[in-house]
Amino acid sequence: MKIVGPPGFLVSVLEDLKRSRRVVPLRADDQLSVGEVYVLVPTGRAHCKVMDADVGIIEAVLSQSKDKDKRCYC
Repeated sequence: MKIVGPPGFLVSVLEDLKRSRRVVPLRADDQLSVGEVYVLVPTGRAHCKVMDADVGIIEAVLSQSKDKDKRCYC
């Protein structure tokens, strides 16, 4: 599957963002991997540094999302 995001945004792998502390855009012909977390970032932020606070917000949202998945509505 080819990556086609909304105009004005790029797709970046969360692990790459956390490791390099930069927004690394995926190319249009890159393949998406099951289990990876991707973030949409405004195009103007390509290759920009990411602050620890930004990564912390993303991780907090992911943590909340995982907690919701563990609930049972039986």
